[in-house]
Amino acid sequence: MAKIKVSDVDEANWIRSVDMAPPEMVDTLEPDEANTLINIHAEGSDDVLQLFEVKLPAGAKQRVHAHDTDEIIYVVSGAMQLGNRTLGPGSSVYVAKDTLYGFAAGEAGLRILVFRSDGRVKYCSKDDYLRLRAEGVRHPTEV
Repeated sequence: MAKIKVSDVDEANWIRSVDMAPPEMVDTLEPDEANTLINIHAEGSDDVLQLFEVKLPAGAKQRVHAHDTDEIIYVVSGAMQLGNRTLGPGSSVYVAKDTLYGFAAGEAGLRILVFRSDGRVKYCSKDDYLRLRAEGVRHPTEV
């Protein structure tokens, strides 16, 4: 792999999340989730960092879920509703692996950058997470 990889804004390739979701997840996506736009800056792989940009329309919601890796979310523009907090441009959120979270875009929409330690990330819905925890699985995102 090259030592330097450039992601030029003029060559951005925005993809709808529904077009890159695993087949078993496609039918479960809400319209806001399905039409979320994603631009992958660094795809990531085993032990290679991942960085992608996300655009959500006003009021769009990302349902409660968890991942098997830590991540940092950086707000580029708009506002992110995270629980009872509103985060504006320049704000960031650290989410530890195996942590349930969800968020919504504010009235002007939301544009974020998401940084992860590698590109092998697994998604775990809230329902699956809670079911697995009830079954005694300590880290449901690792199943």
